[in-house]
Amino acid sequence: MQVCVFTAPLFSAFCALATYAFVKEIRGQGAGLIASAFIAMVPSYISRSVAGSFDNEGVAIFALVFVFYLYIKARRSVRPTAAPTGLPRPVLTVRMLVSRLAVQLAWR
Repeated sequence: MQVCVFTAPLFSAFCALATYAFVKEIRGQGAGLIASAFIAMVPSYISRSVAGSFDNEGVAIFALVFVFYLYIKARRSVRPTAAPTGLPRPVLTVRMLVSRLAVQLAWR
């Protein structure tokens, strides 16, 4: 069996679990269940997570939701005095994205 056939459906299941954990952390268990059901039924995500579709979007959406969950978890567990150390991170992330966009535009 080829691994790429099952990559998108596997990460679709992981995305539903990450969505549950993310929304549960913010709003509660009931809201987490509803949100995970919604992400499982979104037609645009279903089209990206069908068995046999080998594309990075199914994995990327899971990664995005999981990073949101980790961010909320980290913000709630960090001491208030440690918050200023995280301020440069968004600036560096935006700089990285802008430089990558500039490289992609230069190749066109």
